[in-house]
Parts: sequence; C-alpha cells; structure tokens
Amino acid sequence: MPDNARTSTAGHQFWIWSGANIAPINWVLGSLGIEIGLSLFQTVLVLVIGNIIGMAVFGFFVLMGQRTGVSQMVMARSAFGRRGAYLPAAIQGLISAGWCAVNTWIVLDLVLALIGKLGYHGAQT
Repeated sequence: MPDNARTSTAGHQFWIWSGANIAPINWVLGSLGIEIGLSLFQTVLVLVIGNIIGMAVFGFFVLMGQRTGVSQMVMARSAFGRRGAYLPAAIQGLISAGWCAVNTWIVLDLVLALIGKLGYHGAQT
C-alpha cells in the first residue's frame, strides 16, 4: 500500500490500542500481583517491564509491516512459503480467540458478581 493511502495516524492508533487495553481483564491482572504477595511497586514494575518487552516485539513487527505494506500473515509467506505460513496464521487465530474468550469470561464473571451483590442469585427452582 502506498504511503499516501495510509490514513491512520499515531493518534488514531493510540485510541484503538488504549481502548482495547482498557478492559476488565487488566483490572484482574493489576490486582493479581497484590494477590500473590507482591507490593504495589513490585506489581507496577512487573507490569511496566512486561509491557515494554511486549510492545518492543510488537513494534518490530509493526515496522516490518509498515516498510513492506503487508500484514504479518502475508509476510510469513516469504519466510515459510504459502503452506508453511499456515502454522503462524493458526497460532494468531488461536491467540485472538483466546484473548476474546478470556475477556468475555472475566466480564461475565464480574457482571455475575455484581448481580449477586445486588441480591439476585439466579432462577429459583
């Protein structure tokens, strides 16, 4: 894709990715360190270091995609061949499905706890 056809700015990307990361799963992740005995400082440090590592790896793939104008799944074909790229594509599909499933489960769990606090505990049989 030519550079003049790319319309997404850094500001657009910020809102897309921050919106994706303002999710209840992150509330659970943030409290997990405290739950396993880490101090608040240690928990924040672990989260910051983990995010820096994850963002660096992701950033390298973004640069590769930006320079070539194609997605990772298409780029994988040049390294692994058309059939060899099936495995990375399947892994990406599983990661996406897992991310959606975990976020859905956490939200459902939180909503059920909230409804329970409001006094409703399901259908009485």
